[in-house]
Amino acid sequence: MQTARALLFITLALLSQARPARAQAPARPDEGVLDGSAYTNEYFGLTLTLPKGWKTQGEAAKRDFKEKGRRLIDPKDPAKQASIDRAVSNTLSLLTASQHPLGAPVHFNPMFVCAAEKIPDSAAGATDADYMAVLKKTLAYSQAPVTIDRDVYTESVGGETFSVIDITMTFPDAVGRQRLYTHIRRGYALSFILIYLTDEQLRALKGVVGSVRFR
Repeated sequence: MQTARALLFITLALLSQARPARAQAPARPDEGVLDGSAYTNEYFGLTLTLPKGWKTQGEAAKRDFKEKGRRLIDPKDPAKQASIDRAVSNTLSLLTASQHPLGAPVHFNPMFVCAAEKIPDSAAGATDADYMAVLKKTLAYSQAPVTIDRDVYTESVGGETFSVIDITMTFPDAVGRQRLYTHIRRGYALSFILIYLTDEQLRALKGVVGSVRFR
């Protein structure tokens, strides 16, 4: 299954930088709408609320994160690299938000990412467990050492069952923790990525996950 890789690219790059009306869902996903701290994505039937004062990132920053993350993966195999590049092109960065502005003089800037990776036709019928298995294999290609703190488990999010994995990534000048939630919905692997360092930061990010609702 040529999927699961692109979400890892987004995460690597971020760590290294440390409605009441039921509208018809669109035929293809878009980036959704942010109204204050409330985010809505009609395609996925998704709503969530960011913490007050958090900063969202624009398209230029999201593209930069994806490209930097891609460069941090080195499979040392042209065929695998081609598969990785396809995964990147099939991934939508729906929402990226940080507690502080990018580049702020803080020890660690926690982030919340919502992304969706298109499941290719060749992997039709893939499950959340299949996706996570490919993700774990891709971790081996990371140039930043990765430790799995808690292997794949499940958690209810907005009434849907998501697969979850907890990891730590170590860079020369930084360490970051990540909790990745993934569930295949409407032909995409929909993921919430929590990037943090402290338990207090994790609690704030879990509040975002707790606000998720699906229709």
